[in-house]
Amino acid sequence: MKDKAFITPGQQIIRAHSLFAAGGVYISDFYFMEQNSPRRRIGLQPQQHSKEANVKRSFFFWCITLVCCFVFLSAETPDSNSDTPQYRKDNQLLRPDDYRNWIYLSSGLNMNYSPMPGGHDMFTNVFVPQYSYQEFLKSGKWPDKTMFVVEERGATSKGSINKQGHFQTDLMGIGVEVKDAKSPDKWAYFAFGESDKSAAANPKAACWQCHEDHAAVEHSFVQFYPTLKPIAKKFGTYKQAAENPQ
Repeated sequence: MKDKAFITPGQQIIRAHSLFAAGGVYISDFYFMEQNSPRRRIGLQPQQHSKEANVKRSFFFWCITLVCCFVFLSAETPDSNSDTPQYRKDNQLLRPDDYRNWIYLSSGLNMNYSPMPGGHDMFTNVFVPQYSYQEFLKSGKWPDKTMFVVEERGATSKGSINKQGHFQTDLMGIGVEVKDAKSPDKWAYFAFGESDKSAAANPKAACWQCHEDHAAVEHSFVQFYPTLKPIAKKFGTYKQAAENPQ
């Protein structure tokens, strides 16, 4: 579009030259022509217009760049209040109540690592924070401060129109696994009842040794997480022996 316009007496012309910047922001220069002026050709000053346009382009370029950097860093950094472990002064872990907003990994039904049968039917659902999940996708390893929540819910086959199989019912409790470099054993395990707000770490013999001996990736049972197995295998962090314990 040329920076010139024809006008006739009695008319008011507005010429707008718009630049479209990233993010849908319009930057416009408006040129107003006086009414009742004789018919003539109005010429803009290209040098002045070019200088003003360059200043505006530069300003909005840096604004958009800063916004994009902020969004990127926000996505890459965990929320310290919800996605990382929070402790009381006595080192009890605070319950991560918003875990249902995390990444869902997998579910199990009546899983039991002991040969003795369980006393009731139960589903387990596993969740991990978005930040930890994204880091695992890049390296096949879990970053420090990763938390896993294993949600335990009752299971039943009778209800509504269901005739076969099982579905989940009420919350029974949650188990939390934490990778924390400040912990004596780097990994710690906590059990929360349905209404518990905090919990002390379980004794090392209760969970730590089992995960140490049988987990496929570090202390996590990735062998039971079908979407993560190929990621760990690609990066060489998967222990194949975990699928065939002695």
